[in-house]
Amino acid sequence: MNGMNKTWLLFALIFFNSISFGQGSIVFKTEAECHIQLKGFRGLKGFTLADMMLQQGQQVIHDDFGYVGLGLIVFDGGQQFPLILNSDFIQVVIHVANTPPTITGSPENEWLYQILLEHQKTNNDLMSLENSLQSVYDEDPFRSAMTNARNQLEVKKKEQSETISQSSYPIAGTLLRARLLMESTYSITTMEILEEKKAEIFGFVKDNYGKLYYSDMLAELFNQYLMMEEFVFERKGSFEEAIIRSTNDWIENLNGLIEAKEVLSFAVTFYYNRSMVGYASVLMSAHPELVYKSDAKNLPECMQMVDFSRMDIAETGNPFFNNLSTLEGMKVLLLVKGNDVFSKVETIMLARMIFDQKVKCTMVIIPVDNNRQGCESMSKLFAGTFYFASSIPESCLISDQNTGFPVFILLDEKNQFLFTGRNALETISYFNNNIVCESSGFIKP
Repeated sequence: MNGMNKTWLLFALIFFNSISFGQGSIVFKTEAECHIQLKGFRGLKGFTLADMMLQQGQQVIHDDFGYVGLGLIVFDGGQQFPLILNSDFIQVVIHVANTPPTITGSPENEWLYQILLEHQKTNNDLMSLENSLQSVYDEDPFRSAMTNARNQLEVKKKEQSETISQSSYPIAGTLLRARLLMESTYSITTMEILEEKKAEIFGFVKDNYGKLYYSDMLAELFNQYLMMEEFVFERKGSFEEAIIRSTNDWIENLNGLIEAKEVLSFAVTFYYNRSMVGYASVLMSAHPELVYKSDAKNLPECMQMVDFSRMDIAETGNPFFNNLSTLEGMKVLLLVKGNDVFSKVETIMLARMIFDQKVKCTMVIIPVDNNRQGCESMSKLFAGTFYFASSIPESCLISDQNTGFPVFILLDEKNQFLFTGRNALETISYFNNNIVCESSGFIKP
């Protein structure tokens, strides 16, 4: 670790210790029945602090979170609203589900909501005026008044930004400055501006890491850092090279603070969630040492002993089951961890390769962690058909975290074991060398 990272780590640890004390209480009151979650953050990961089903008129008190930082109140409809957890005695009144709550007893939260609402209104008014001005001719008598109104709003926005920059509230001020920094990246058009903004983001993260760690803004800044690469159309080198560099920037700058594998997983998830699986795979290929476990158990021998022919499977979205033994042709069993993005990306890439080469076979996803819901999203990222195992052989379930996944198992027409692959390229190479493509899937003589 270089000297800069050591100093950064020291300041971060000092801040972590300083915010571990003095947590206050939170009283949730509701005027309507609703279900909410209160989420907290550590680094690039979110977690649930509380899960509450609130009845009309109910009051719930929490004072045992052991967490100081930004929380998010999340409703079932997906709407979420910030709540800073600090030493204040905070009262949160929920009027109607999915609408902003009223927060009292906490000057920092009250100031945060005031600034957020003012800033949002100013931005909306500015956007509305800009759109109107585009449809107004220069000779229009209203254009001058509209231009003056826009200029006044820009002055107001600048004054709001100065208020935020001068804030003495440690968490709210930092989060709002991060938001302003993200907004300043929306107009990037050249590589020069892109590099300037990248440096500005890392300077901000370095100076405020301890506060950002307990919020969603570290993840938001990372998201925006990756997104900025898409704003520039003329660049030196390929887009794939650019996103690898951007991800490497975060791995290097967070060295000693967040594990490299977690940083890579975050970047891969960013592209996976946007259906850009090819780019996710590019990032994985750039860091095989983080994706593929060198100490993973050798599974082929134990897998050859499993009788998969008795396994029931169902087509995606179809409630009716078939026994694997009733299906003709080759089968590819895809043993996947539903909560592991590396596992899912590798599986989709193999499925696409098989589909592109027109090999006739049945592809069956086996969620080895019993997380079928986490696996079902893959069917939306593949033009072919996936089947899902409705009952998973016990020997396929994870019993050791050192077991590396995914695992790809090829069975012949009689459900006899042919091959076990640990990644897409290895498995498709077996197809290319042993399987006749554009055929019924029989083995080369």
